[in-house]
Amino acid sequence: MKTLYLMRHAHSDRAQPGVRDIDRPLSRRGRKDCWLMGRYLQGSQNLPELILFSSALRVRETLNGITEFTGEGVEAKQIEKLYSGGLEDYFETLRSLPLSAEHVMIIGHNPILEDLAAKLRSDPFGKSFREFSPAAVGCFGLPAKSWQELTWGSGDFKWLMTPGLLESP
Repeated sequence: MKTLYLMRHAHSDRAQPGVRDIDRPLSRRGRKDCWLMGRYLQGSQNLPELILFSSALRVRETLNGITEFTGEGVEAKQIEKLYSGGLEDYFETLRSLPLSAEHVMIIGHNPILEDLAAKLRSDPFGKSFREFSPAAVGCFGLPAKSWQELTWGSGDFKWLMTPGLLESP
């Protein structure tokens, strides 16, 4: 059984004239939300061993914000097509993972993460992934022994956590 964590990058600054989309940084709120989510992942023992992330600055800053809590044993790999590609690129990235990777996280972008979550889930009538807010993390159990066996509709949705839920009294 493989475990997949999907994380949307944290809240970013609004687009500014002269700043390319790929260069948009996190907002103050986004940096705070990374801290909340990193602390949650550490406390719940939901730690990936491999994190794949897009080349966008806001994604790299999200990664930096949570790795304070994930420990030094986590490998991180920047994958360009997680920024410039589409749904099939995300899926093929997963299918190309080595057998040894058991617990993997992708930090990426909407709407692709929402679409990936919806297509992976085996229960089409379950929780809507249109609630994948900035810095949200969703977890799937995947029954495949290897990532090459991954198919649409094979994921067992486990949970979705958001910074807003962690801040609720």
